[in-house]
Amino acid sequence: MRYLLIFLISFSSFAYVDLSIQYSASKRESISDPNIEGDLMTETKTISATWAWYIWEYTALEFNYSKSEETQLNTRRQQIEPTFVLTKTETLTETEVKGIGLRLSFAKRRAFIVPTLSGGYALYTTQGRTDYDYEISGTSGSSSYEVDEETSSSSYITAGLKFNFSKYMGISLTAKSVMEDFDFAQADKNITYLAGLSWVF
Repeated sequence: MRYLLIFLISFSSFAYVDLSIQYSASKRESISDPNIEGDLMTETKTISATWAWYIWEYTALEFNYSKSEETQLNTRRQQIEPTFVLTKTETLTETEVKGIGLRLSFAKRRAFIVPTLSGGYALYTTQGRTDYDYEISGTSGSSSYEVDEETSSSSYITAGLKFNFSKYMGISLTAKSVMEDFDFAQADKNITYLAGLSWVF
C-alpha cells in the first residue's frame, strides 16, 4: 500500500497533457524537357494532431493522427500506341495514420527548448483515384480508376523540437517517418516535416 501511494503521488506531480496541431504543404515541379510538351507536378498536404499524456516528468503516452493528400498532375503527352495518346493524368492518394506509442522528452516541461523522440505502432491506411484524359485517333475521351482502401500494420518514429514562448503554449516542429509493414529500410524515404502549435494543460 505504501508503494502504491508513493507511485500515485509521483504520478500526480508530473501528469500533464501536451496537445499539438501541425500542418505541412509542399509542391514539386519536375524540370521540363523542352522536347516534351506539358509538365509534371506533385502537391502534398498533411494535417496532424498529437496528444501526449506525460505520466512521468520525461515520459509520455502518445496518441497521434494524421491525414495526407498527394496530388500528382501530369500534362505531358504520352504516346501509348500510334492512335492512342494520354493527354493528362491526375492521381490523388489519400493516407491516414493512427498511432500509439511512447514519447521521451530531453528537457524539463518549462524549458525554452524541449527536444523529444517518440515511436510506436501505427495503423496505415491508403486509397486513391486516377483520372485520365486521352485521344484515340483524334477523338478525346476520359476515364477513371479507383484504388481500394488498404490498411496495414506499421511503425512510426518522430523527432521533435518544441519552443515554449509562454507557460502553456509553444511552437512545435517535427520530422515523422512511417514504416509501412514494419519495413525499417523505408525510414529515411518516407519523412514528413511538420510545423504547428502546442498547448499544455
